[in-house]
Amino acid sequence: ARCEPGAALLNYSIRYKNAGGVVARSELLPFANDLEAMDHGRAGSGHNAIIEVWKGEHLIVRLFGVDSRGPTTPGFK
Repeated sequence: ARCEPGAALLNYSIRYKNAGGVVARSELLPFANDLEAMDHGRAGSGHNAIIEVWKGEHLIVRLFGVDSRGPTTPGFK
């Protein structure tokens, strides 16, 4: 995380969910601000249907990544 020297890092929970809303995995990571945490979540949006970024008990953003309701095989139509 990028932050000014001496600035406190805040812990964020990044939850990666399938299309049914079930958590596949989660991470607890320190970031300097909400934007950095959201950027990290966006980076994982190509692999999961739903990504949630939480700060404490507050949902910061819910991102929608891959549409896992259908086939994900490249070239399949």
